[in-house]
Amino acid sequence: MRAILAGERNPGVLAGLRDKHCKATGAEVALALDGTWRAGHVFALGQAFALVEVYEQQVAACDRMIEAEVSRLPARSGDKAKAVTGSHCNGYLFFRLTGGAA
Repeated sequence: MRAILAGERNPGVLAGLRDKHCKATGAEVALALDGTWRAGHVFALGQAFALVEVYEQQVAACDRMIEAEVSRLPARSGDKAKAVTGSHCNGYLFFRLTGGAA
């Protein structure tokens, strides 16, 4: 997205930037990216991308607040000492219990 918003239009170059987990070949991605680049569409893409970045920042702030609050909670695991830790994954905070026998 950043390359497109920065002005890159070469389908081969853009295909080379695809995620390593993408199942489509570089040629398939390049073919899909070949076409006209309407200014209005690129502008809308930029606006949407900027909003995604803002939302990611807001989610990260929530994650930090949740981690701070959870770290203050007392352990209630009986005899087994367990700590609650946070793990940020794809924009969401997941908590897992660690410690004790694995």
